[in-house]
Amino acid sequence: MDAVDIIDEVSKLKKELLVVRGGDIHDPRFQLHHAAQKNVIMMFSAHLLFHLSSRVVLKEYRLDRKCFHDLLDEIRRRFYHALVTPGEMVGVLAINWRTSDTDDVEYVS
Repeated sequence: MDAVDIIDEVSKLKKELLVVRGGDIHDPRFQLHHAAQKNVIMMFSAHLLFHLSSRVVLKEYRLDRKCFHDLLDEIRRRFYHALVTPGEMVGVLAINWRTSDTDDVEYVS
């Protein structure tokens, strides 16, 4: 396994992970979708680049090609599994928070 292969595969993984759906190039809102996707994935990309740098993969983890691809597949699977649909957490937040008579927000346990 070569360092260039690791860099290419991690870059390809970063491009595959979509959080903001839509954004057809012919859509007038394409630039907004592209900017939103870039902003959302920035922190995750930093973690990927830090933990999957070629030196770390080759020297510390000592992964071969198959193990590295299995690791990337598992990251991809868990990333998409962790995504939630818009509004999914609204019910949970509504149950835990309420406004009292004095308009102060308090936590209800």
